[in-house]
Amino acid sequence: MKTLLVVNFTSAMQDTQHGNGRMWIDSTTARVKELIYTPNVLPSHATSGSVTEISSSAAPGIWYVTRIDESYRGHEAIISGTGTFSGTFDRIRRFSSPAQGQAALDDGTI
Repeated sequence: MKTLLVVNFTSAMQDTQHGNGRMWIDSTTARVKELIYTPNVLPSHATSGSVTEISSSAAPGIWYVTRIDESYRGHEAIISGTGTFSGTFDRIRRFSSPAQGQAALDDGTI
């Protein structure tokens, strides 16, 4: 039986990739399944926002963030608006050396 533990967290790192929020951890594997947080540093003109990161098995033996969704609200002078970003990380491969990975980049096979 899988049980998800919910943990509130804060980060002292003052950048766009760290913040305060909540994470869900699978108690049977100790893997983080999901994070939702407010970044400590928001994009220019944003007054609020949140980031959701979903983790899963990206490839055999690799547990990784496979989806990121960001949503922001903000304004500049009298104009207000929203912005969103969604990213999916797929087709992840492991290479036996940095040189092998660089060669795959160079020849366009990844």
